[in-house]
Amino acid sequence: MDDGSRTGLASVSWGAGAAPGYVKEQSERIRDLGGTTQQTLPKELGDGFSTYIDYRDKTAAIAAPFFAVAVFSCGSLKPWLNFDLAKRQPGGSAHDDLAELMRGAQKRFGVVHGCSPGPLPGRR
Repeated sequence: MDDGSRTGLASVSWGAGAAPGYVKEQSERIRDLGGTTQQTLPKELGDGFSTYIDYRDKTAAIAAPFFAVAVFSCGSLKPWLNFDLAKRQPGGSAHDDLAELMRGAQKRFGVVHGCSPGPLPGRR
């Protein structure tokens, strides 16, 4: 999506294999940027969280303050997905919105890669 700004409204990043500690590294990176209120995603989406990065007190604005990340299982793969959103509709819960986006992206990942997305083994 593109709103004419330098970065657009949203970005999605993914990889087919997550390194151990990937979510923890992302959590620390987000905390350094001001994302102090991280909410755990539902367990069926794997190991992950969503947050809002409050950048108002920072000298450099963050283009997409809504963020979610998850590492999940899909067959023999342990992929990861990141979302950055610049804006969202007012009202409701940003966490719920990001969880729904994650759910849809994981489902699509499963279709493309011929696997069934789910939680990481041992985290049901």
